[in-house]
Amino acid sequence: MSNAADRRPERIATATDRDLRRKQAIRDKTEHRLRLAEHLPEPDRLLLEQVLGQGVPMAKIARLTGRRPGDIRRRVVKLINHMDKPLYRFLIVHGDLLDPRTPRTAERVIFGVRSLRATADDLGLSLHRVRQHMRTVTALNRLTA
Repeated sequence: MSNAADRRPERIATATDRDLRRKQAIRDKTEHRLRLAEHLPEPDRLLLEQVLGQGVPMAKIARLTGRRPGDIRRRVVKLINHMDKPLYRFLIVHGDLLDPRTPRTAERVIFGVRSLRATADDLGLSLHRVRQHMRTVTALNRLTA
């Protein structure tokens, strides 16, 4: 009986250390995502800063913006998943390797989380040209990886 009682504090200390490491890992990941969010358009960046940085509940943001909570949640998840993509990081690090016309297109698609068609409409380019620009970015990403 005394052996079990002696080991109990050790188990509690180990569990506490594990919890602290897990919480620190979550904090580090959140800070990293907020740094990546600096490249997003302002509305998306502010949304992530509120949710991740300040801990504002998505339901409250939905109430304040007049949108449905599911829409806010889907947008946050989409942005987080988008920032985890290799092309997103490539454009941050190697955006200067691109042809002068290509970054504008790539930034709209990658940072703006826009479709190719919407980007073509926004920039007054053909869908074919936007696809060419994105193929260039993808090829450069593969070369530098």
